[in-house]
Amino acid sequence: MSSPGLPAESARSLTDRGIRRERRLTDRIVAAAPGVAVRLQRARGLSDACLKGERQQSLRDLVRAQIARDAADAALTDREELLAVFGHDMRSLMSVLSVNAEMAASESPGCAEGLESFQRTVRQMDRLISNVVDLARLRAGKFNVILDKRNASDLVGEAVGVFRPLASARSVSLESRLPESELPVRVDPDRIFQVFSNLFSNAIKVTPRGGQISVSAERRDHHVQIAVHDTGRGIAETDLHRIFNPFCQLGRGDRRGLGLGLFISKSIVQAHGGTIWAESRLGSGSTFYFTVPAARSTHGTEAALDEATAN
Repeated sequence: MSSPGLPAESARSLTDRGIRRERRLTDRIVAAAPGVAVRLQRARGLSDACLKGERQQSLRDLVRAQIARDAADAALTDREELLAVFGHDMRSLMSVLSVNAEMAASESPGCAEGLESFQRTVRQMDRLISNVVDLARLRAGKFNVILDKRNASDLVGEAVGVFRPLASARSVSLESRLPESELPVRVDPDRIFQVFSNLFSNAIKVTPRGGQISVSAERRDHHVQIAVHDTGRGIAETDLHRIFNPFCQLGRGDRRGLGLGLFISKSIVQAHGGTIWAESRLGSGSTFYFTVPAARSTHGTEAALDEATAN
């Protein structure tokens, strides 16, 4: 494009003069500093070589990291499978021992007390094995829940029925306070029983003779909240934040467990989309709460709504 007021030929002449002037200036700079162009080119080549070397080193690091990660994943999978087989075989052996002990007690009525002690030991071993296997599954990312629609009151009642004899043997009462209406929930019943097992076992362990354990359940918005209260020794406020950590044991001399029960319970509840926490003070007992998702009732008006929606 020509400059305004100048013929096209004159504009080209001005442009050419400007280009020649820039070239002369460049030539003087190069002449004043011999080897500048060569050094610039060499520096550019070295920079490119460094960048190429860094890229190759980064790729090698990524490959080594991926190999290490694959090896770690394989080790976790192998450990989880090994523990699963170990847990299955150990449970089978304990079942045989338990049946043989019951047969021996039936032939010798005086062995009833010894049988109860033996069965308590078997139950404790079963919990320890379950917790170790579940920990391996969690670390391997293979911890799953299978959801089913259940009545929370029925789940509480079943768990209380199982643990009431154990509580009675320690002169501790275990009672439930449940609403008359159903509390439908979407849960994995076996996993939720595992949560009750850990909470009830801990409560029975810390509650003195003559003490009480109570469990309640109620609807809270889109969840059902379950509370397990005991009249035990309580937990210091400074310890409440860590009781759900793996391998946590509050007492220095307490070696009756691995400290995995509450951690496994937390993992189960979180896998359901719920939360778990505790409230306690030393000397005033403890209350453990957890929530699970509520399910829609299939009775009355809601059943009609479900049917209308399906149609």
